Amino acid sequence: MTYIKNDLWLTVEAKSIDNYPYGVNQICKGEFDGMLIKQVFTQEEMLNAKHQLKNSKKLRNQVKYGETFGTVLVEKVSNPVKYFQDVAVYRTELNKIFAPGYETRIETLLSKISGGRKVEIASEDNQTYAPAQVRFMEPNKGGLIIHKGSQNLHHPPFDYLRQITRLYEHLSYFLIIDKPEEGGDLIVYDLPAEEAKKDLDDLVKNLAFEKCEKRYISPEIGDMVLFHGGPIWHKVADIKGQNSRISIGGFVALSQDEEKIFYWS
Repeated sequence: MTYIKNDLWLTVEAKSIDNYPYGVNQICKGEFDGMLIKQVFTQEEMLNAKHQLKNSKKLRNQVKYGETFGTVLVEKVSNPVKYFQDVAVYRTELNKIFAPGYETRIETLLSKISGGRKVEIASEDNQTYAPAQVRFMEPNKGGLIIHKGSQNLHHPPFDYLRQITRLYEHLSYFLIIDKPEEGGDLIVYDLPAEEAKKDLDDLVKNLAFEKCEKRYISPEIGDMVLFHGGPIWHKVADIKGQNSRISIGGFVALSQDEEKIFYWS
């Protein structure tokens, strides 16, 4: 597993991403911690997506920090049939909103840093998972609390993914659709390797997050962040001002045999 060391974070233009053909492997191996990839979508494309999202009221959910659009894998447990039905509707909506297609754009980019591996949405029994979730983080609601992606992966919704992917070493990714006037930074915590393995309650009790160094990542509209979110503790800072922070993202992992790269939300 990798933790933040020596400021190993890359910023690269999307048009130059071919210079890092093994980028996914490099993050998984700890050669660097993450990538800020500039202008995966143009600001005009994201503005259009923002307008269309405002008009789409399907598959909306209220959460502590605001609202989400789209279904996620944990929802499969209570009603698998409905989950896969919702995914089909959501994928159609998403590919319309992000013309000429969200999945095409993400798979094209990930393929360039995949080390020649095939990139595809994770699926189960020939039924596809959702590729991403949209998050509307509203001002003064606390942002997204401190967490790491590997915290809850022992739960039943992830049983199948544990069989086909290196799940606990997964990467997190997101793109910015709209920025707030202030706040909304990704905050990544530079904890020593052994300390980072401790439970959240212990780390909070010992003020570990207050004491450690932090990195603030502030992507612009259309930028993509890809980082080792499975083992690294991180949060999204509270939103200030009038505008919401709108993002879309999910998770990426190598297959168990390292022949493919899967993504999902």
